[in-house]
Amino acid sequence: SKNYSISFQVLATLSAEEDLPDSWLTSEIKTAIHARVKNWDGVYSGARVKLNALARSIESDYEAALYAAIPMPYLAATASSAIKPLFLAMSTRWLSLGDTTLTDYERLLKESGDDEPALHQFLEKHPQLLDPAALEVWSKPDLSGAKEPDFVIRRIDDTYLVVEVETPSKTLITRGCRCSAESTEAIRQALDYRSFLVARFAAASNVFPNFQTPDCLVVVGLERGLSGEQRAALGRENESRAHLRLAGFDWLAERARAVARNVVESRIDVRRVRMT
Repeated sequence: SKNYSISFQVLATLSAEEDLPDSWLTSEIKTAIHARVKNWDGVYSGARVKLNALARSIESDYEAALYAAIPMPYLAATASSAIKPLFLAMSTRWLSLGDTTLTDYERLLKESGDDEPALHQFLEKHPQLLDPAALEVWSKPDLSGAKEPDFVIRRIDDTYLVVEVETPSKTLITRGCRCSAESTEAIRQALDYRSFLVARFAAASNVFPNFQTPDCLVVVGLERGLSGEQRAALGRENESRAHLRLAGFDWLAERARAVARNVVESRIDVRRVRMT
């Protein structure tokens, strides 16, 4: 436990871009470290990655919380900024789309690539995969007995999303760099659902709070096996349609990981620029 708590303290201190206390290191060792390290930004960035990984690596929630709590009195007493990255690292254990959830999702894609009910059930349980800003989600809503989209999502900004989900085993983009028949049909269905809702705007507003004309998300197949030409074709397909995104199931996982990294690891640089 002592090694874990020391590791938490060292990594949190470096993550906060603070120097290690004199009480930890002799002046000779500190001088040697500063002489050898040429890229402190790399050290700080690497420490944040290692800190988050350490927080997630401890199997027991109780033990992880205990080890992380040990250095906190010292950090608080010294007014260290390291408390913030330490808390953020611990929060990654319980993110709704943390490592465990995404690992389970990837396993489901691999082992049950043609099991649409299982995929739908997983997405019901973890709807943030479909949209990180999801606030309310309706699964297979009955639209006047005539239509049944896979999901309708209300985002935190009151915008809406209609989702049509196929399976990872289906083809996203053909070898000829065109939308597959499965993708084309799924796009048609999503657009049909959107048109149906917009044509009955008043009725939709009675069911979906603050309803607005929805965006569409169509999820078919996988993107990881696409060639460069196929990826370019997918990009063109998405550019050609306003408010509709065609994506693979693996793209959902990649986006979720990027969102998590942005929350707990990244420092966003704000720059000024002038285009001439």
